[in-house]
Amino acid sequence: PYSNNKLASGKYIIRVTKALFNEAEEEVIISDGLPTKRTVMLGKNFGELIISAPNNTIFLNGKHVGSASHTARLSPGKYTMRAERDQFYVPDEKEIFLALGEKKEVTLGAKPRLGSISVYVEPFDARDAEIFVNSQSKGKAPVVLPLMIGTRVSLWQSAKMSSRN
Repeated sequence: PYSNNKLASGKYIIRVTKALFNEAEEEVIISDGLPTKRTVMLGKNFGELIISAPNNTIFLNGKHVGSASHTARLSPGKYTMRAERDQFYVPDEKEIFLALGEKKEVTLGAKPRLGSISVYVEPFDARDAEIFVNSQSKGKAPVVLPLMIGTRVSLWQSAKMSSRN
């Protein structure tokens, strides 16, 4: 609320502003000895954006705004959201248009950078050797295994030898 008891009689223009609301302006006539009251209604001028990005850092239009989740009231318009992790992940980026009064929920998540390891065995007769990566069976040799870049692995092979008569 605003009050001013020292205005001289006359015409005044009252303008009311608040971030994320529409501005209102009206003419008011003040008369000596008479109280003048006005109620000014401001219309909302925003939408709500909810970003969910577990285990990620969140950027909105290039500015860091939080980690894991972020909620904001924003003026209608176009926005770019980005989720980042460490260098072993490819950032996830989306562009949206937020309309007046709209509530948008967006989920982002950086994706692992993948590479691969090719496993061959020698001699050729051992080609059916079972391959283990970090103690988990990954199939029989030869094999190409997709792995997240930066993953350290220990390889182990187990071969069942058949006896020939």
